[in-house]
Amino acid sequence: MAEQATARGNEVDRRTMIVGPGMSFNGEIASCDRLIIEGSITARLPKCQHVIIAATGVFSGNASTDKCRCAALTVNSSSANGC
Repeated sequence: MAEQATARGNEVDRRTMIVGPGMSFNGEIASCDRLIIEGSITARLPKCQHVIIAATGVFSGNASTDKCRCAALTVNSSSANGC
């Protein structure tokens, strides 16, 4: 199943965090397998395996991830393979 930054499937995997449209989050996410950002997030992500930023999503902060799919991106600093 190919994942797109603009859409999420009907199934949500275990250890998946979703910040939906119109939602905001501020803080640290210590660990997650997948983060889907459709709203606004200001955070420190020291260990998140897969980050998906939708066209409506805004990320600011520091992140370390193995995979990143971005339709729109605002980042102060990041360490990512594939973003």
